[in-house]
Amino acid sequence: MRRTWLAGLTIVLALAFFTQSSATAASPVKKSGQVQPVQVDPMTVTQKLKLKDDRGKNWVLKNAKEYRLKWSLEDSNPYQNYEADLIVGGKRILVTSFDSAMSIDLNGNVLWEMPLQIDFNRTRTVGTDGTVYFLNEGDGHIGLSGERDETLLPLSGIERISVQGAHVSIPSVTVQKVVDKGGFVLGYPNAGDANGNLLLLTTEGLTSYKPDGAVRWNLSQFVSGGHTYHAANLLDLFCDDKGFTYLHFEGALLQIDQQGVVQWSASVQPDVGYFIWGGYLISQKFDFKAQTRTLKAYSFDKNGRLSPLTDKKVLYQYTTGFSLDQSGGIYELDEPTNTLTDKDWATGKIKWRFQLSKTDIARGISLASFTMRSDRSGNVYFSANVGNVYSLDSHGKPRFTITMDNGTIAFPDIIPVSDKLTLIINGNQIACIEKIV
Repeated sequence: MRRTWLAGLTIVLALAFFTQSSATAASPVKKSGQVQPVQVDPMTVTQKLKLKDDRGKNWVLKNAKEYRLKWSLEDSNPYQNYEADLIVGGKRILVTSFDSAMSIDLNGNVLWEMPLQIDFNRTRTVGTDGTVYFLNEGDGHIGLSGERDETLLPLSGIERISVQGAHVSIPSVTVQKVVDKGGFVLGYPNAGDANGNLLLLTTEGLTSYKPDGAVRWNLSQFVSGGHTYHAANLLDLFCDDKGFTYLHFEGALLQIDQQGVVQWSASVQPDVGYFIWGGYLISQKFDFKAQTRTLKAYSFDKNGRLSPLTDKKVLYQYTTGFSLDQSGGIYELDEPTNTLTDKDWATGKIKWRFQLSKTDIARGISLASFTMRSDRSGNVYFSANVGNVYSLDSHGKPRFTITMDNGTIAFPDIIPVSDKLTLIINGNQIACIEKIV
């Protein structure tokens, strides 16, 4: 498999691909007897990158005055599809594809690479500690007596790769899927904890696999507060960064330790999902008719007593949808009008708007809200169906744009590593954009 690495500082490439707007060549302006330099819009300073879209056209970086391509990765197979996650506190990048997994540092150096069994029906789970698990699902839902059973799914095997690149194979196992009140078959609960254990709902109960792939325990039920909770009724599970796992049953949430011992149980609302974020318990309730979700945040003590958070600063960080300008505003992207707004969370007043130009809209370019991200400095990022990637600061000023002209629909995934480093994942390509000024 051939990969092309681009060094952002390579002088030859800079000379070959760097172009500037003619505005940069304008003559100085005389004012009050002094020569004043012409102010150049940095967005007019462009650079062609070596990466190309599916029409064979170079990606173009707008604002090459303040940003550069730090490094890139491209697979020779145009049908390859990269996925990326930040692990180890944002210091490493886990990249997976159809047939391999690799760990890359922020300078683009490959720390390890490992081939994977090709399975297009595969679930990827990244544990709290950065371990990645590949659950190979094969192509069937075969019941224990040979008939088709949508609630049971035999896994052909599980591949476990640690942060250091150590590979362990876990034998085949049949997992149990969740069935909701309406009889709809959902996914099967699975998660990796902070101690490198994989937890999986199987036909044997809730199963915990140790880092060496051996079974730590199988538990079919959990007892707390005089109530018995059967593993087969588990709705979901998730882990925190302290080694605890949380089991979500209808109306109840249990915390268990690495040995499967219940630490506490708490009553929770039905038909509401939960997860841990920033040390808080976050609930999310979806209104499918209105296509909205409501988030609430809770603190909890060692006995499982839940307390709704009331601090407005904390609520702003954890219950507003995760795309924030870090100054009291929340970002919203309206797809029908291709408009991004920054709205004050407390008052609802719109701070500023960004909209695609009429020319872009006429060309069929459109934005998607699911691509929107923000970083800790309040910068916002989003992408378009032709592959364009946009970044604006918290005041609505454009920071940089990557333009493409893909013939097939391509919404690149965006990972803001920091306000100075941005990952763009587009099919078989990964680009790392760095702020240099």
